[in-house]
Amino acid sequence: MEYTYTSNLENEIWIMAEELDENDDCESVIDFLNSKGSFQPFGARLAAFISQKLSLPSTDRKTIIAALSEQCKKKGVPLSEIASDGTLRNWLEKDKRPKKGIASRHSMFALAFALNLSVDETKDLFHKIYLDRAFNYRDEKEVIYYFCLKNNKSWTDTVRLIAKGDGLSKDYSDHTQYTQAISSSVDSFQAEQDLLEYIRQNGHNFEKTSVTASKMFNRYLTEAKNWAKDEICQYNLDHQNKWINNLSNNTLYEIITGLNITGKKGTKTVFSNANLPKEIKTRFPEAATFGEKDLTSEEYRKTIILLFSYCFWYQIQREEIDGGIDDYTDELNNILFDCNYSGLYYGNPFDWLFLFCAQSEQPLDTFRELLAEVLA
Repeated sequence: MEYTYTSNLENEIWIMAEELDENDDCESVIDFLNSKGSFQPFGARLAAFISQKLSLPSTDRKTIIAALSEQCKKKGVPLSEIASDGTLRNWLEKDKRPKKGIASRHSMFALAFALNLSVDETKDLFHKIYLDRAFNYRDEKEVIYYFCLKNNKSWTDTVRLIAKGDGLSKDYSDHTQYTQAISSSVDSFQAEQDLLEYIRQNGHNFEKTSVTASKMFNRYLTEAKNWAKDEICQYNLDHQNKWINNLSNNTLYEIITGLNITGKKGTKTVFSNANLPKEIKTRFPEAATFGEKDLTSEEYRKTIILLFSYCFWYQIQREEIDGGIDDYTDELNNILFDCNYSGLYYGNPFDWLFLFCAQSEQPLDTFRELLAEVLA
């Protein structure tokens, strides 16, 4: 089921690409992005996931809720840990998606324990259904979720370990580890005491956030500025020459997107009213994002994708070479994985937009044309 869904979305990219080549019009792409039938809503994705895991005969929402309630009793996970009756109905019957945040992530982990998911299945739940990264290894509770899922611990065990972790007197040394190092360490533990001792010794690292992501963000922000200056010179953008030695975030953003964001009252935020689905325009990077120091994981992921895409696409257009969608996805996925983020996924509308542009012969031009059209 999942293979068919994502394969159809991948195939649609090539169909849309042929249409774009023939008539040079982005309207059909925008219509596709906004069509209710193109991407499954959260409730439909969740219903299919639960139905498949519990081997239910159908994806009837009321049947799924009843089956999930029984499964929760069997696995010792209170249904209220996942969601209230009203919220669950909103998810499954009304296709309302949960607001991203700590509470919703807790709900997804509780669901993972109720469904007896493996670590890989839990990653699928987060990456393909909730559309966010699975485990934040800089959150000690999520580290405990990971440890317990990997070692087949129960929900009761997990709650007990979280309480023990909260009660530890932690060491706050100044040694900062990269997220991948924390992940590797936790992955090696089988005994609860080893995990708790690691948490106790690394209090400092569990107060840090997005260390690798911040590094990647700054790296590609710098690279994007260098390529933007090159683009100013390469294409003789005379009206922007005065900014070349001190490229502002606003100017960088205008060069990357091809949009004019400077209004009479200052910088305009452009994507809140864009003709795009919520999954794309929510936390879509704005010019101000480039200057922020503390981004959410979703903001980091989306901004890294935007900055990397500009750098990659500008280079291949400048050199008149075929970068290829495979090279693009391989390089970008490696960056996202290093940051502990999910890779590109055709079922995520934001990712689909960039994947669509990536297959074009002139991906940066296609990207800019699409943005201009949705904001027209």
